[in-house]
Amino acid sequence: MRPAGGALDHDVVVIGAGLAGAATAWQAAGRGLDVLVLEQFGPDHDRGSSHGSARIVRRAYADALYTQLTGRAFELWREAELAAGATLLNHLGALDFGPDRRVDQIVANLSGAGVAHEVLSPTEATHRWPGMGSSTPRWCITPRPAPWTPRRR
Repeated sequence: MRPAGGALDHDVVVIGAGLAGAATAWQAAGRGLDVLVLEQFGPDHDRGSSHGSARIVRRAYADALYTQLTGRAFELWREAELAAGATLLNHLGALDFGPDRRVDQIVANLSGAGVAHEVLSPTEATHRWPGMGSSTPRWCITPRPAPWTPRRR
């Protein structure tokens, strides 16, 4: 809206329409606020950290806060999919292993959050993926999520 003095009048101005900026604008607009988004590049540009078609979104973190936050993030992605009438995420599952992945903590966090997962020994993992042999004591698989039914508000 442009008042008589020529200045712009909005409740929220978001600078940058990348992933964080677009999510912020979407949530603010959903709360009934008048939002202006300013972006220096045109749609579908290749200059952002989130451009392109391939991204990883995981549930498995050694930090319990991130495991919890990703649960809420997936709920919001699903709301965006319903609003858009399109699939925005293709859930493929994940495999976590290696000495630096803190698999025991990941498993504890997934269990605490009620996220389905599977723990494999090195022998089981090598049998499943012969080319990825490892002496890592435990491997954790987060499978593709089950079909989702939206919550009714």
